[in-house]
Amino acid sequence: MPKLPLHDFSVSWQSWHEQGMYWVLYDVPENQITEWLYPLARAIAEFIEANRELWMRRLLRQQFDYLSSEERLWVLGRALQILDNRENTSQRRRVDLMAISIMLFVAEHQTVIIEGIQDFLLPAIRDEMLAVLGEAVDDYFLEREHREYIRFLRQFSERQMSIRAVVHVTYPDLRITDERGRSVATGLIEQLQDGLPLDQDLADELLLSALVLLAPGQIVLHGNFPHDLDHTIRDVFPGRVRCISELPGESHRVELTGPADSYKVKVLYKQSR
Repeated sequence: MPKLPLHDFSVSWQSWHEQGMYWVLYDVPENQITEWLYPLARAIAEFIEANRELWMRRLLRQQFDYLSSEERLWVLGRALQILDNRENTSQRRRVDLMAISIMLFVAEHQTVIIEGIQDFLLPAIRDEMLAVLGEAVDDYFLEREHREYIRFLRQFSERQMSIRAVVHVTYPDLRITDERGRSVATGLIEQLQDGLPLDQDLADELLLSALVLLAPGQIVLHGNFPHDLDHTIRDVFPGRVRCISELPGESHRVELTGPADSYKVKVLYKQSR
């Protein structure tokens, strides 16, 4: 059962689980009301922060119901990763902001419902959570679009008749040559470029497109390829990519590499009479 992180605060309390909800009941003497208000509010704020995954799960169900359960799970993991990568000061700031708002509420109310606090008392924190989830959703669709793009290129290449058994690709000049060192794709790349201004991103795309059209049986990479380009080539041509550090013709030593893988919680308290 979840526990509130009360620090140096002695008061009798009990907890239980009923109908899918967690309850915590605090019995505070009237003469201690002033001194326990902030510690309890701070404990609730720390509880909400420590269990933000529960809040984000609920927001995902409410605001992103068009996602499947599997997609929501991916987005949740990405959103938690985004929050974890931020500085600890962000967590302390959220707790500080929540504690003040919760303290003012608890001073006037004897029943504290965590979900109600999250939905109506903490709009700035809720908006921050929604912004992080939105960022994670964008990442998911970009990732899905990339996977679909890779799958399309792979299937297209597999349907092509292989023109070359082996091609060598050098970086950063992006030359494609056969086993004798003869250029085999200069004209093809020029046709694909078709007058577009050439920058590094376009050059990488043209190289990949040329390889897909050539559909070689084996691809030998020479040089230090950018991480994204290297993995994209390996994903499109699984099991058909080898890598060596020397330029073509400098060495026959080849290193084989494998294909790339890809509470409801309610808190109550009562005053002693």
